[in-house]
Amino acid sequence: MNKKEGNSNIKDNFIVFKIPDSMKTKEPNIDLEKLYELTIAELGLQQSKRDQLLTIYLAMCSFLIPFAFSLDIISWQGKGCIFLATAIVGILFANIIVRYRIYKEIYWLCCETITLLFTIEKKNLTKHILQQCYHRTMYKKCKKYLVKNDQNRLIFNKFKYIKDNITSSEFTYFIIHCFVTALVFAMAIALILPLQLITSIIIAVVCSLALILGFITNFFSRCINVYGVLIDGNHKKFNTAFNKAWFLHFYLDDANDKDIEKLQNYYTYEEAVEILKQK
Repeated sequence: MNKKEGNSNIKDNFIVFKIPDSMKTKEPNIDLEKLYELTIAELGLQQSKRDQLLTIYLAMCSFLIPFAFSLDIISWQGKGCIFLATAIVGILFANIIVRYRIYKEIYWLCCETITLLFTIEKKNLTKHILQQCYHRTMYKKCKKYLVKNDQNRLIFNKFKYIKDNITSSEFTYFIIHCFVTALVFAMAIALILPLQLITSIIIAVVCSLALILGFITNFFSRCINVYGVLIDGNHKKFNTAFNKAWFLHFYLDDANDKDIEKLQNYYTYEEAVEILKQK
């Protein structure tokens, strides 16, 4: 443990100390019903944000495309650059939409986990129990995609997952946005390239199809990664998903104390009290 007791600037440092066990409650003071309501509200908010992005982008396209064509003083390459900028915005929006989709999935898992927590006494709601419940919720939702391979080991059937979700409203909203973005991108490529019209159109179509394929691959790969722990049992993959489920983080993580102790301004509680009195 490194301490700066002799440092004259100690009063300027943020004092870090371990919270004594005597200060911790014996059971979490959490209202699960209220927590469930907040999670449902946040889940709906993610969907609302997604819808707003699609509306904003469609409005942007409906304004910029006619505006670009109406400007006679700008060359076709210049108009293509306007379309390219619009397509880039669409690509960025697509990434945000996928992020909203991931968080919606996380919050849905939170809701199912909270319903499971009603069956457990509050005094037993520790970090490990919460993680076990969250993992069981993940398994319950995706167990139909776990199949045995030739080595009699469970693997995640990604093809079946994609097949079941490709007709969902979530993916339909996403693919509409992707199609509009790819169309604008194709127009940009066709106008910017100094080639024959037919050649430019062929290249533009190929580029737009590649963009749509990239969108779809990114969408499903990130959705499947939420359940990465079911694929190979990797603890880090579970933590990646669980860390986003912040509604379930109503506990003090004592496991992080060893990492905190590496800080130069780390003290015991008693030492910290004496230093804080001097500030």
